[in-house]
Amino acid sequence: MADQQKTAQQQPRPTLPPKPPASALVTDGVWILAAQGNAFAVETAEGGDPQLAMHVIDLVALGPDNEPAVIRARSLKYDLCRARSKQIAPYPSKGPYKSSGIRLKQGIITWEGVIR
Repeated sequence: MADQQKTAQQQPRPTLPPKPPASALVTDGVWILAAQGNAFAVETAEGGDPQLAMHVIDLVALGPDNEPAVIRARSLKYDLCRARSKQIAPYPSKGPYKSSGIRLKQGIITWEGVIR
């Protein structure tokens, strides 16, 4: 009996991977939601509401530059801006969409500092 107890005590216990910090879980969750937001925006635009799609994309497109979901959102927003500039009739409304699309294509995500 004593030999069995020693053998049981000598066997290594299985270990679990370390628990990720809460901030990592939140960050992962945010990017999962961002990817879902991108998918929702595409569906919404294809369903005939590009304006709503652009509002959804705006929530993602202003994120950090190196995130794949953000890069995808900016590309989607570029496409939506260009398409929207062709859809609307009033000429003054076309300009902001068209120029926003151009700026996004150039990697510029803000209008800050344009007017001095």
